[in-house]
Amino acid sequence: MTLRILIVDDHEVVRLGLRVLLSQQPDFIVVDEAASGEEAIEKVRRHQPDIVVMDISMPDMNGIEVCEIIKEHFPNIEVIMLTSYAEDEFRFDALNAGTAGYVLKQGGGEELVRVIRRMNEHKLKFTHITLENWRNFCRVQVTLQQRAFLVGPNASGKSNFLDVFRFLRDLVTPGGGFEKAIADRGGVSRIRNLSAGAQPDIVIKVALCNADGLTWAYRLAFAQDQQGRPELKAEQVWRDTTLLLDRPNVEDRQDPERLRQTYLEQTFANREFRPIADFFSTVHYYHLIPQLVREPERYNHPHADPYGGDFLARIANSSPHIRDARLRQIQIALQIAIPQLRELKLKQDDKGAPHLCGNYEHWPRRPQDAWQTEADFSDGTLRLLGLLWAILDGSGPLLLEEPELSLHSEIVRYIPQMLYHVQHKYQPRQILLSTHSSDLLRDEGIAADEILLFIPTDMGSEVKVGADIAEVKTLLESGLPAADVVIPHTRPSQAHQLAFFAEGVR
Repeated sequence: MTLRILIVDDHEVVRLGLRVLLSQQPDFIVVDEAASGEEAIEKVRRHQPDIVVMDISMPDMNGIEVCEIIKEHFPNIEVIMLTSYAEDEFRFDALNAGTAGYVLKQGGGEELVRVIRRMNEHKLKFTHITLENWRNFCRVQVTLQQRAFLVGPNASGKSNFLDVFRFLRDLVTPGGGFEKAIADRGGVSRIRNLSAGAQPDIVIKVALCNADGLTWAYRLAFAQDQQGRPELKAEQVWRDTTLLLDRPNVEDRQDPERLRQTYLEQTFANREFRPIADFFSTVHYYHLIPQLVREPERYNHPHADPYGGDFLARIANSSPHIRDARLRQIQIALQIAIPQLRELKLKQDDKGAPHLCGNYEHWPRRPQDAWQTEADFSDGTLRLLGLLWAILDGSGPLLLEEPELSLHSEIVRYIPQMLYHVQHKYQPRQILLSTHSSDLLRDEGIAADEILLFIPTDMGSEVKVGADIAEVKTLLESGLPAADVVIPHTRPSQAHQLAFFAEGVR
């Protein structure tokens, strides 16, 4: 397959050198060059190349902003950042913007050619997960599709299951890593399943695959030492069937302190399998809490807080092109859910703090009062806003927790179709969501292999794929909606007894 490439750099000598280098490759065609962000966007529209090779530092817009715009309008075009910035913060921002590769100029031309040839390796998704002794689960082994609906009783482990993917992201996040990811969860003893017996190691193994069938696998096992510190017991990486990494190795045995870090989190050590680290870093989790959005100053929240503490700041800090385009799409959706809404926009107050403002039609006689800020929005409005922004934000796996909360049942019914449309028309990202909603599960497009059933047992929760349960598969294939099939499997057997709560209390 011939790859059509656009070169973007504000230095003519760099563009010339890249053109010579890439034109020597028999399967590469350089379709054009651009010296600025604005010119790059115009030439992307004109040529629609397969790949854009772009510098970060440019005179008008930086490469990360340009990447966001390209991915917003042309999600199938891949962007590679070619830069002299080696800091992890730049790499992380670039990956969040949707770039598929990050190459240092000082690394030489061979590295750039290698990354371009391996471009499809970045279009990954989780295909399989195995857990041992992770929180609720003694052992879990399930396949994953492009969408997954996590269904089960309260406290059956749905949030803890999603947290595995957050943990993998935290391993490779700048400022994170193995020890911090465990400390943030209360230590090994808080993570380990209470029923763990003779094999107390916590094990996570995930399989990844791209559209061309290339597979990766990453396995991590850990426990704690006698001082209660986390200790890596095993770290392994496979590309297809080739074992690339197998720890502990000789150096680890000579210096056990090395087992406080994974190779995955170390840039100098993960070169052979960096696509895994890059993919993990794109995982996004959202569970917006309206009160955090309304009063962010009252809470100590981290950067990229999934609960909404910096939600407004993240919208405000997005590039104007991306922010305005997304808010236009969100306004259209909100006008369907909230017919009185006339307009939605972002404003700053006198102190420079950002606010989402909505204008409503039902106050025509007092136009000065027709504008409300997020402080006045209903919980449902804020939850829907957060959901819509989350769907459009980023390109990696998206983790959603009970997206139906505070929403009208008629809106909830269409969440699966909305996700499907976004995945197939806008951004083919993987989406995993937990739900208790019969309305959401009434969508006829939910397949048996997209359902993960969480079933509590005496030894912890089991997770079963709907397609592996004969009764569930048969009923879904007969045309029954998932709500009528899976909710009975997860309903507490004595739920009717709640009707007699407080009986006899005086």
